[in-house]
Amino acid sequence: MIIITDGQDMGSRATARQAIEAALKSNTICYVLIVGDSRYMTASSYDGVGRMKTLASETGAPWRSSTTPRTTRSGSDETWRTIRSCVSGSAASA
Repeated sequence: MIIITDGQDMGSRATARQAIEAALKSNTICYVLIVGDSRYMTASSYDGVGRMKTLASETGAPWRSSTTPRTTRSGSDETWRTIRSCVSGSAASA
């Protein structure tokens, strides 16, 4: 599964631990690309990276973070390059 997120929980019904356990039970590898504005992702109220790192690592996948604005062509290109490197890097190490 490829998850593109800012990592912030906005009212999930399940806990992060429950999500990890469900992924493990179903033998799902969760590749995570964390995207967002660098100012938002460094704010004291932001806690999404840790949760997403844990999800990726416990399911056997790498995670990446990207803060290039998505409104530009270069931002979109960077997002896809990051996804490809995340998935191909995992396949190469398997």
